[in-house]
Amino acid sequence: MATQLLIYGQVEAVNKKRHQDWSVKAENNYDFAKKVNSVPLMAAEFPHAAQDYSIVFAGEGDQVLPVVVMGIKQDENLYVNDQGQWVAKYVPAFVRRYPFVFASTDEGKTLTLCIDESYSGCNQENKGERLFDSEGEQTQYLEKVLGFLQDYQNHYQRTQAFCNKLVELDLFEDMGAKFTLPTGEERTNGL
Repeated sequence: MATQLLIYGQVEAVNKKRHQDWSVKAENNYDFAKKVNSVPLMAAEFPHAAQDYSIVFAGEGDQVLPVVVMGIKQDENLYVNDQGQWVAKYVPAFVRRYPFVFASTDEGKTLTLCIDESYSGCNQENKGERLFDSEGEQTQYLEKVLGFLQDYQNHYQRTQAFCNKLVELDLFEDMGAKFTLPTGEERTNGL
């Protein structure tokens, strides 16, 4: 779950009592991801992501997942500029699903839709897309969000199965990378 919450601050389960009057205003601002130097990538994203990012398999033992490398230093994302804009053509689904995320307390058997209430686009002033209508029913927007996250979860499970097979076939090899920064500083990262 920690990997899933890299970019999230104040995560709360979405429910009609708490969020009856909440709206989400989409902002083309990715400051929330400014300090994340890698995020998980689903196998289905490889063709799109490979045009903009380095893709590596990270993890230990049988817990391996593909990730996109977005920075060399800790707390560095070279794909978010000073204005909070994403500078690559493709934005990974992990980032696109923000401020929403699924959470589980029973190892993935039951998923609960959550929202990062600290997201600047969350409001109770009816700015953006409402989560629930006046009768407390899910709006089309919230249904689309659920669909996107369910699709993401399905791709996550397929990607895990793919990686498990690669581990089973012993196809991974530990590697590292050595970088020389413009300052002359050398860094070594295990990949």
